[in-house]
Amino acid sequence: MKAFVYHSGGKDALAALHFFINNYGVYPQLLVCTVDEYDMVAAHQVHKSCIEAQAKAIGIPIQFITVPAFSVNAVYEHIVLKHLSQLKQQGYTHAICGDIFLEEIKTYRIALHQKVGIECVFPLWGINTKVLSKQIIDLGLKAIIAAVDAKYLPAHYAGATYATDFVKNLPENIDPCGENGEFHTFVYNAPLFRNQLNIQVGTVGEITYNEGTPYATTMNYVKISCAE
Repeated sequence: MKAFVYHSGGKDALAALHFFINNYGVYPQLLVCTVDEYDMVAAHQVHKSCIEAQAKAIGIPIQFITVPAFSVNAVYEHIVLKHLSQLKQQGYTHAICGDIFLEEIKTYRIALHQKVGIECVFPLWGINTKVLSKQIIDLGLKAIIAAVDAKYLPAHYAGATYATDFVKNLPENIDPCGENGEFHTFVYNAPLFRNQLNIQVGTVGEITYNEGTPYATTMNYVKISCAE
C-alpha cells in the first residue's frame, strides 16, 4: 500500500489521517490539496501557505492541484484525473478520504478513482458524528471555524473555536462535524504536529459559488494567516 491523503486543512482530514495510521499501521507518503488560482482552498477559503505550514508540522510532503475558481464539475474532474493518473504512475495505490456519511459523495469518489485504478479508503466512514466530534476534540485536534455556509449559520460563527461548547451550542439542524457543509475548519495543532501553528485570525469576508460548481452557496469566512 502506497497512500496519499486528501488534505483540506480541516479537522476531518486530520482525523482521517490519524485513524488511518492507527488502523493500518501505514504512514501515508503524500498530502494532496486542491486550491484555486488564487491559492485558496475552495469553500474553506484558507490560503495555500497555511496548508504548507500544516504539512511541514506533520512532516509529510504536500502536492497541490490547481483548479480554476468557480469551475464546473467537468473541468474539476478533468484536472483532478490528470493528477491522479500521475500519482498512479508514481505507484500510489490508495487515497485516504475524510468523508463520514454522505453516500453520494462516497460513491462519486470511488467511481472517479476507479478510472485510474486507485482505491479509496474512508477511515471515518459510518462513525456517529456526535461520537466523532468528541473523539476529534479528545484527540487534541485544535481547530477554528474557517468558514460557514450562510444557509445554515450566521457569519459570527466564523472564527469560533471547534470545541465542546461550540458543538453543544450548535442549532439542532447542524451536524456536529459539519458533514453537510454547514461549516469548515482549520487545524492549528494536532497530535501528529511537530509544533503548534502560529495563526492570526482577521476579518470576516464573503464569497459566493454559483450553480454548477461543486459548492454552489455563499460562504462567510475568516482570513487566516500563519506566521513562521
